[in-house]
Amino acid sequence: MGSTEALVGTYSPVGDIFLIILCISMLGILSETYTRRDRSFRLFCCAAIMLIVAAASNMCFYRFAQMGASDILLYGSRDIYHCALLSVVTVYVCYFDMLVGIEKHVARRVAVICIVENIIVCILDVISPITHIGIYRDAMGVWHDSPYIKPFTVGYVINVVLIVFMLYYYRKRVIQRLYKLFTMVGLIGFVIAIIEAAFDTNAFLALSFSLPLIVALSTIHSNAYDIKTGTLGVGALLNYIERRHHKGQTDTIICIKIYDKDEARLEEYLNMDFFRFYLQIFKRASQFSIGNNSLVIAIKDEVETDLEERVHNLCNLTIPKFLDAQELNYKIVVLQRRSYESFDEFSNVYRFFLGRTPFLGIRYVGEQEYPDYERMNYIRHELKDIYQRKDYDDPRVLAFFQPVYNPKTGGFDSGEALMRLELPELGMVFPNEFIPLAEEYKYIHVLSLIILNKTCKTIRKVIDQGYYLERISVNFSTFELKDRSFIHDFKHIIERNGIDYSYIGVEVTESQNEKDYHVLLYIVQELKLMNVTTYLDDFGTGYSNFDRLLSLNLDIIKFDRALLVMTEHDQKAYYILKYFAEAFKRLNYSILYEGVETEEQELLCMESQADFLQGYKYSKPVPIEHLERYLSKA
Repeated sequence: MGSTEALVGTYSPVGDIFLIILCISMLGILSETYTRRDRSFRLFCCAAIMLIVAAASNMCFYRFAQMGASDILLYGSRDIYHCALLSVVTVYVCYFDMLVGIEKHVARRVAVICIVENIIVCILDVISPITHIGIYRDAMGVWHDSPYIKPFTVGYVINVVLIVFMLYYYRKRVIQRLYKLFTMVGLIGFVIAIIEAAFDTNAFLALSFSLPLIVALSTIHSNAYDIKTGTLGVGALLNYIERRHHKGQTDTIICIKIYDKDEARLEEYLNMDFFRFYLQIFKRASQFSIGNNSLVIAIKDEVETDLEERVHNLCNLTIPKFLDAQELNYKIVVLQRRSYESFDEFSNVYRFFLGRTPFLGIRYVGEQEYPDYERMNYIRHELKDIYQRKDYDDPRVLAFFQPVYNPKTGGFDSGEALMRLELPELGMVFPNEFIPLAEEYKYIHVLSLIILNKTCKTIRKVIDQGYYLERISVNFSTFELKDRSFIHDFKHIIERNGIDYSYIGVEVTESQNEKDYHVLLYIVQELKLMNVTTYLDDFGTGYSNFDRLLSLNLDIIKFDRALLVMTEHDQKAYYILKYFAEAFKRLNYSILYEGVETEEQELLCMESQADFLQGYKYSKPVPIEHLERYLSKA
């Protein structure tokens, strides 16, 4: 090549300009979709920035060549171009290591090899005017730039071989479709490099390096908007919350829970129109869908003025008007001016206050309401710790006992085990506060096993002391019964305490769910084979399918206290109670009445086929260690 103009050849800046626009667009997309700022994201951004540097330096090189600029500018711009592209390859190798989960020591070695190799190539590229390998001007002033014999080409080929080897060696660790996509774009990029070398140009070489970025953006880093609602997903909200907390900034978050069984109907109504109205009210707000028909509008507090008034108008007027027009049931929770460390914290706060919001109601949550949440969260953390430890003697779980009066003997020979918590920071916590949490987070089974264990220990103790005891019943939820390990866990606890199964009763509640019924039927059959007495708890408080109830073949029906209370004010309830009691008695069920508090209630129960009576008239729940006070010697 003679003059510097000859270096330009058939080069066109179109490819490099397009690459710069593409990379800036990808970075813009990521900034607007709240992509998680983890290591893979940082590598992605690094690769995009290096490609912008490569494209810009490549354009500068050819512009300098056209201008007849100094050799230093020509050498410098070309060296920057090559080093930037090789840096992109190094980033891709590190990105791939993380994508497939390569062991850290192996990933470090691969990264070091790649970095050292690229550094050597870059050094050789810089000294090419001296070595005459690569671009250089000879003594006659003629420029030489072979597309084949130069450090960059050698380094490029080595890196391609390394990536191909890694793709093949770790192919089973990559999702098949991703593997195919990365292989395809890698092949396309290599073909482009060969074609450009053959035609002595590199107008699109840098652009080919962007193909893996496009695949990563669309498959790994994308946070796509839902076309119908204009919302982003859970991942985007997670990243939004983390970024805002990291910056120390607070948000007012409007959470809308919609209740409708017809999913198609929701899709029809929850279109872009649903969210368009808030854009006329707030300067900067973002909308998310977090599943289970829960929609979120996050408003940046530092951006908006008169925020409380506008939020009030939106939540009390605009949103209800829209939802009422569609005949949709809803709850609205407004979390005011707060930052959350994580999506889990936000989710727990939202669920807590959602449960305390009435249907078609709106709840504004300020700082003064968070002590209730903090109490709940502390209880939840303690429950989680109890669950993880699985210590069946955990001192935080207290076994209480309420005796059951036997009218035939005039004394107490059975009872019900009840649960309490004794937590360091709160003291005594009652079931109505922690049982819903334990069931929601699936900690309940371990709690029940702890109560069963402590009950069995106490039974073993009073039997050894010569007291007479028929049995003590323990409550188990439907959720626990569905666990395949329930029977095994139940038997294990009883056997480790060395008592007979007949000393334990199991209380269950009826379920409307067909699948739950079949599970319950199986469990009851297994328990009866072990000579365990079975109870139906809370009869009379909800729906009852008598066909299912009778087929379960339980031993004792527990009439809920609500029935007794109703009979005091409603003659119809009185006749219903007596009718059911007589019917169950004829079918050979034993009948236990809960919640007996007065002489009048006791008399009514005795007139209504009572076999057992339980309530405050006889005793409040007491620590199970006091069991022997209610028993007689055998």
